[in-house]
Amino acid sequence: MSTTSRTTAHRWLITGLVVATVACTGGPSSTPSDAREAAAISRQLRAAPQRTEQILADAGTNAKAFEARLYAISKDPDASAAYAEAMAD
Repeated sequence: MSTTSRTTAHRWLITGLVVATVACTGGPSSTPSDAREAAAISRQLRAAPQRTEQILADAGTNAKAFEARLYAISKDPDASAAYAEAMAD
């Protein structure tokens, strides 16, 4: 795995862990359905970090957009809980 792919994989992993453990207050900017979809992508990334760029491309996103999606999920308590639940499965 290249250094760039490893760095990208680590960045989304850390972001995902933050999302799973921190439910920020604020207006709803994501839904539990969005969170479950993001968790499905996160599980794929966790299983095959060397394929980060391809997994994200297959999901129609990139590292920056996926990170922003995870951040939006972390700001919504319901979405954050749905993400954590989906990651625990």
